[in-house]
Amino acid sequence: MTREEKRENILKELYGHNLAERITNMPISEETRAALYFKGKVQDVLETLFSLHRLMYEDVDDKTADKFCEACRNLDEIADKYITNSINDNIVFRNVSEI
Repeated sequence: MTREEKRENILKELYGHNLAERITNMPISEETRAALYFKGKVQDVLETLFSLHRLMYEDVDDKTADKFCEACRNLDEIADKYITNSINDNIVFRNVSEI
């Protein structure tokens, strides 16, 4: 694969990170969907960092990968807390789609 083809693939990948948007149609409560949307945004940011770095420098070394993961770790933990709280708040419903 040529350098230009790699660049085009990375750009396509970079602009294609949209986990958060795919979550918006899940049949769950608004609160849980919003919390999952936030978690998807965090994942999108992490994947975008990797793509951008590969676009500019080709490889992501272990030190850089650890730095990216650490940067998103706290946000991911916050998202997990919101998801858990939302599910716990809605667990009394019998219809699972309301969780």
